[in-house]
Amino acid sequence: MTVSKKIYIISYDIRAKDRTRYSKKDRKILELLRRYGVDVQFSVFACYLSKRQLDKVLKELEKILDEDDNLFITSVEDKVLNKVKANLRKVENYFKNKFSGIIA
Repeated sequence: MTVSKKIYIISYDIRAKDRTRYSKKDRKILELLRRYGVDVQFSVFACYLSKRQLDKVLKELEKILDEDDNLFITSVEDKVLNKVKANLRKVENYFKNKFSGIIA
């Protein structure tokens, strides 16, 4: 049986004004999300998860988060992902053609 996975974008609102001084809670959340995905921006993660893995992440986050914390999770549908990939190929081809002598 094949396990179905999706890409989820998970964003956490880190309150640290200085990126070198995270709170203990912020560090726990960042470490947790890095175990399941890749940080694509400061506190935005792309995670490739099954439903079971997503449930596990959510349970772990529930133990750490407070009511006033902000967390955003959304899935990236295959249609959107395919469109993004197609657009990225167009951009890549554009730059390859425009700068063919510079870009290997």
